Amino acid sequence: MNCEKIKQKVGIRTVLESFNLFPVKENGKSAFYFALDREEKIPSLSVDFIKNKAFDFGTGKSYDVISIVQTINRCSVSDALKYLGKLDFSYERTEKNSKEGWQTRTYEVSKIHEITHPALVRYLTERKVHE
Repeated sequence: MNCEKIKQKVGIRTVLESFNLFPVKENGKSAFYFALDREEKIPSLSVDFIKNKAFDFGTGKSYDVISIVQTINRCSVSDALKYLGKLDFSYERTEKNSKEGWQTRTYEVSKIHEITHPALVRYLTERKVHE
């Protein structure tokens, strides 16, 4: 399999989990992990599950699934592709699947109340939203 096919097919979460790396903080579409190549106390690796990319704020480096394997295993692109080829991809990453989780939620307004909390009223008045 070539690099472009691997980048489209393999989810970045699957790759990170294959190295026993799990998010410290997650919001569904993205998450923060500890850096791949150094010890740190505050997570600096931002992972975007929709774009299938990661960015390390500590070093300024961007990562895709192949470069993550290269960084952790300290290997060539060819070796990284071999590693990725051995993973289980029973759940294929697609644009539809990536966005599905947050787009299918539906919300319903059940009640509408007058805003009465003094701090919220003051804030909205200052912002000229509520007068």
